[in-house]
Amino acid sequence: MTSGSAHRRRSPSPGASVLGSLRRLAEWARPEPVLAAALGVLVVGSVLAIGAVHVPVALGFAALAVLMGVFALGAARDLDGRSTVPLPAWILLGLGVYSALQAVPLPISWAQALAPATTEVWSRSYAVLGEELGAATLSLDPGASLVEAAKWLGYGGALIAAAAVSRTKGAAFGVTLVFLSAAVVALATLTHGLAGLTQVYGAYEPLFHPAAWHVGPLLNPNNLAGYLNLGFLAGAGLLLARKAPVPIWLVGVGLAAILGVGVISASRGGVLALPIGLVLLLASLRGRLGRDARGEASAGRPLLVVVLAAGTLFAILGATDSVWDELYSKNADKLTTLGWIAPVIEDYPVFGVGRGAFESVFPAYHAGPGNVLYAHAENFALSWAVEWGVPVAGLALLAFGWVLRPRPLGVGRSAIATGAWTGIFVLLLQNLFDLALEVPAVCFAVAVLLGSLWGDRSRHVGTKARATPTPLRAPHPAFVAAALGIVGAATISLAAWRGAPDVASTRRVLQAEIGAADLTQPAARAALRRSVGVAMRRAPAESYFALVGGLIAQSGTEESPLPWVVRALERAPESGRAHLLLAEILASRGVLGQALFELRLAQESDPSLADAASDPAIRWTRSYEQLLPAVPAGRAGAVFLDAVASRLSRTARTALRERCDRAALELDPSRPLPRERLASGMLVSLEGGAPSESCVVRVTCEEEIDRHIDVLAQARPEVSIAAQLRARLLVVRGNAEAADALLAEACDGARDRIECLLLRVRIASLRPDPTRLAAVEKELHAAACLDPGRCAEVHAVMAQVREGRGDRKAALAHLERAVEAEPTEPRILRAADVASQAGEHARAVTLLERVLARRGGHDPALEERIASERAHLVQRLIRP
Repeated sequence: MTSGSAHRRRSPSPGASVLGSLRRLAEWARPEPVLAAALGVLVVGSVLAIGAVHVPVALGFAALAVLMGVFALGAARDLDGRSTVPLPAWILLGLGVYSALQAVPLPISWAQALAPATTEVWSRSYAVLGEELGAATLSLDPGASLVEAAKWLGYGGALIAAAAVSRTKGAAFGVTLVFLSAAVVALATLTHGLAGLTQVYGAYEPLFHPAAWHVGPLLNPNNLAGYLNLGFLAGAGLLLARKAPVPIWLVGVGLAAILGVGVISASRGGVLALPIGLVLLLASLRGRLGRDARGEASAGRPLLVVVLAAGTLFAILGATDSVWDELYSKNADKLTTLGWIAPVIEDYPVFGVGRGAFESVFPAYHAGPGNVLYAHAENFALSWAVEWGVPVAGLALLAFGWVLRPRPLGVGRSAIATGAWTGIFVLLLQNLFDLALEVPAVCFAVAVLLGSLWGDRSRHVGTKARATPTPLRAPHPAFVAAALGIVGAATISLAAWRGAPDVASTRRVLQAEIGAADLTQPAARAALRRSVGVAMRRAPAESYFALVGGLIAQSGTEESPLPWVVRALERAPESGRAHLLLAEILASRGVLGQALFELRLAQESDPSLADAASDPAIRWTRSYEQLLPAVPAGRAGAVFLDAVASRLSRTARTALRERCDRAALELDPSRPLPRERLASGMLVSLEGGAPSESCVVRVTCEEEIDRHIDVLAQARPEVSIAAQLRARLLVVRGNAEAADALLAEACDGARDRIECLLLRVRIASLRPDPTRLAAVEKELHAAACLDPGRCAEVHAVMAQVREGRGDRKAALAHLERAVEAEPTEPRILRAADVASQAGEHARAVTLLERVLARRGGHDPALEERIASERAHLVQRLIRP
């Protein structure tokens, strides 16, 4: 037995070997400086990297955070068996593992038993693809769930690392880091605004067009305000601390910048939440505000007042009208959206739709009009319930509520801890109506703050708590570190493989492929069909992929498009584009009445499709009565009829156009374009052009024109359209001089000054005085010729006017200016024609030779014409 014991001592166990290695690593690496530097890279780097919202960037920072957590556990000094994993980290890691499990393929029988609604979505999508479903995941977007799992494992790693640093340095380091990061974001946003940049760092082009002062690392104003509030309250705690870890003047400057940019962000939730946080912070500290160890008041309290005043003044001076409009907006659409989430939870109550799958699932429950995509529920509790299921979401909320209890985290005892805790509380409060918690950089900051508070808590508890026996022995740090490293590496690798591109990126890729493909070619259709299949197998609930499949099928004969479109409408009943495609399919099969009704449904689902629906409506109908099934009720119908009439104005169907314009005004009398077209059409009839049904009686016609002009003058005072119509009416009444005088005044300062001056040129040409016409032409040239294309257009019009007066030489001068501004071949040939008619054969030859040179120097017909012009020129020279 003695020899056996000696043998065991000579051959240490694997666990002892691991512990020895970790101890040697801890002694060599000095973990606190390494972790502190890594935390700085994580917090500041993730937010500057556009919040780490892009999948590859998020996975990179998640990998860094997991590595930090492994290192913190491995380098922990108390490797005596007691766990150094904070309780909040266990919660974060558990949610990460659960998210990964949602992405594990299950046999179809298991999936059907556990989540029948989820399995049905998978089955119906595979049926459209013509494939049999053999396995399914609990997530309806397993790639996104793996990405989310990686993020949450990263949040857990960041919290472990922050707690490890805080146990040595106290909470001040992590809190200061988050404050400084928020100050950097505020200054970066301010710099972008002052420079007038529309791209982040002058290089990154956002997918949407943010308003002024909203361009910066966090483009969404709600996310920006949430992050700045978190940093502001953390900084306020530093300012009120007995001993600030950074110069107090630096804290004050940073707080003023954060406050000012936070207000300018124009986030109503953020601006309302910050005062609540300040009141809560001051109330929690009460008598401890800014007093040092001797009980003497420090400079923190009065400086906070200065900071609030300076930040508010900065916000007032820097805010634009659009900022105040956003802050005062009474739009509460997001509250309506929250009401649409209950049916999702009812359909997927236990396991949810899968973390990260909200964006592709929610369109099936979206009850509002418009082509609006919701990437997340703007309420973190409901979002968790939808994606994780009610049981896990409920447990997570209870667990976080327990670990965030104020007193154990030092609230009231320490100003620094109180500021950090208040920042977290206010962020959670705001995210009952916003979505900042879906931004990885925000969650990394929260994890660092919570880890710092938790580590500082254990530091203050002291050795008494460490000596207290626990009924359940926690896992050894070495094994937790190994498990975190293995699970984290596997999850991040799978997420990189299956999680990119995400649903939004895949939509954009498919859209680009469709735009570049020739769908009349079978090979192009087959390639796109394969891309759609890959996309649907990754996110079976996404309606856009089925819509693209229907478009491909409609372009060929290989398969019917109807199952695809039906699937698209199952997953997004309010998809106006799916209704539009279904209308085309029905019309091609002769079901015209139902096709027109689908056009109406398309517009009711997405009012922006009125113009797109007007084109097929005109192609399929010949009378107003036939058109009626496609007309939505109310103002949406007026928009559609307006679009139809606008297209008809370019055709000879004047009677139908006039009928549509009058019907549009009955539905919405405030629309200006129908009035403009009606008045202009009646004026054309009075001027001797196409007859109008409304101008049978001249007096009645003129009276109606006057009424339309009066309404247009009030509705559109910034343009001269009312003055132009009245001037034309004056010309019809034989008073061109009064018309010219009217336009002379109306054109100045009008937004459509060039169009106004063009009409004035035509009216001036009716007067016998040529000097008046020349003066107006000069004014038009000065107004239009800043742009070459516009200059060429107006000179072409002035040439027509001069030709109408029989002045071909002046017409030729205008055409030559048009050629000089924009030398197109048709324009050069037109100038050559006028030059020949004016007897300017030498100029005609010069112009024709330019065209010949464009055609490579050889064109028999053109060469024959040049020879003819030269012959005319010779005859003119030898004429006695």
